[in-house]
Amino acid sequence: MPELITWSPPPGDDVTAVTVGRPWAAVSAPARLSAEATRLGLNHAAHILDLDSDRCIWLTDPVDVAATAWDWARISRYITVHPAGEMLPLPHADRRRGSGPRWVCPAPWYGDFVSRAIILGSELGVITLKFGPPVCRCAVCPAPVWPEEGVTVVIPTRPGGEVRHLGCTHRACAERYRLGPPDADGYQ
Repeated sequence: MPELITWSPPPGDDVTAVTVGRPWAAVSAPARLSAEATRLGLNHAAHILDLDSDRCIWLTDPVDVAATAWDWARISRYITVHPAGEMLPLPHADRRRGSGPRWVCPAPWYGDFVSRAIILGSELGVITLKFGPPVCRCAVCPAPVWPEEGVTVVIPTRPGGEVRHLGCTHRACAERYRLGPPDADGYQ
């Protein structure tokens, strides 16, 4: 496992606009996830809560975020992985109360301001189940497909042989590869 980035915001009670990128990446979600994430206690790093913008933001290692891309893709309807170069509000280290962006520190907290992406992705994956199902991978291409957007196809595995159910597939993939004959309403 890679070393956790040891980084701290500047001291004080101010808020500064900063650019996402090195030394950390940023992942945000609706503010209502903040209390649940803190309650679960799997992630021992602090996160930013901004009730004014209805967001909570976790800082994490950009290399780890890239390495765990599927963890983020499967919950992308509920969270945002911010691209490098985007501006975000960064509260200074002592800003823990009041309006606007502030730090929320879980118990126990070991002084980390940067989360491990693999733990954060797993934790947010569990929490976002409250909002709906995660995405699945298309059975034909590796791209994500949301359950309500996908179709189920049935294809023979060999001539005259058993039938294999593929599950979640993009409609375009099913049509392109002619997977199973569509019924009167098309693919289901």
